[in-house]
Amino acid sequence: MMKKRAEWVFVPAPGMGHLVPMVEFGKHLLDRVERLSVTILLIKPAFAPAIHAYTQALATANTNTRIRYIHLPHFGVPSYIFCPSGAAFLGLMLYLPDRHIQIQIESEFTMSYPDYSISSYANPVPTCVLPSALFNEHGGYTSFLNHARRFRESKGIIVNTFAELESYAMNSFSLEALPVYTVGPLVDLIGQARIQSDDRDKIMKWLDEQPPSSVIFLCFGSFGSFAPAQLVEMASGLEQSGLRFLWSIRLPPKRTPSPCQVIVWGSGDSRGDRERAVRCVMDTENVVRERVREMGEKSRKALVDGGSSFASLVCLAEDMVGNN
Repeated sequence: MMKKRAEWVFVPAPGMGHLVPMVEFGKHLLDRVERLSVTILLIKPAFAPAIHAYTQALATANTNTRIRYIHLPHFGVPSYIFCPSGAAFLGLMLYLPDRHIQIQIESEFTMSYPDYSISSYANPVPTCVLPSALFNEHGGYTSFLNHARRFRESKGIIVNTFAELESYAMNSFSLEALPVYTVGPLVDLIGQARIQSDDRDKIMKWLDEQPPSSVIFLCFGSFGSFAPAQLVEMASGLEQSGLRFLWSIRLPPKRTPSPCQVIVWGSGDSRGDRERAVRCVMDTENVVRERVREMGEKSRKALVDGGSSFASLVCLAEDMVGNN
């Protein structure tokens, strides 16, 4: 009996934090399911030339006939939500409509409130760490709320995490009517160089010369931006730590045609007291560092046969084909 074939369509948001993990997710699916083909709809944003360059490179370098990259208008089909931000943040999104029903008014969050109890977080969430849009009375909160309402209208939610990393958050979804699938971590291990080859070779050579697990890497994403004074404070703390670091900084467009600049600081004498947080993270006997190492091992096991994300991905594939 011939097995039923399925065509899946991905519609990622036009941001590197969404595009890259969704492309990697599609590749993982194709590796697991022979009777599957994937189409990824690429949206060209007018404000992000780096994203356009990435999508152009995807189409040019693609040799897999079972994956396509095309542009299409919106159309109505059963949909799944892809959440690249982790299970805890997904819990925050699902909390917004519930909060609206409880208070009976469409009101943004307030800084005067001490903290919020959100089921996907083990501890109350301080207001200072919530997205600033939730405090915006001029449409930001409403936009978040309306977006969150659509989550429960989907067939399921796919999250870029793994069960062992966010077990508390995943357990909080047990009463949800829709399924939540952990398929991560989704990381482009090969990568496509987005800096000049000379700079890349210099960076890779420098990294190869450093001892294992001795370099701090900082990157705040394609939308991360800081005031000059904040950058100076962070740079001073890193420099005074005396530790090796690699920092990818997003510069204003007027200063450089490239979206980022890379700053490297090697080992050397400390110019003052080492910054406490950096020293604590890099301390080889630090409990947090050991936990990170353990989670690194678990993240690798999650994706292989028998792992939690592998099993979740198989379950997702079966459900998707059944809904096709």
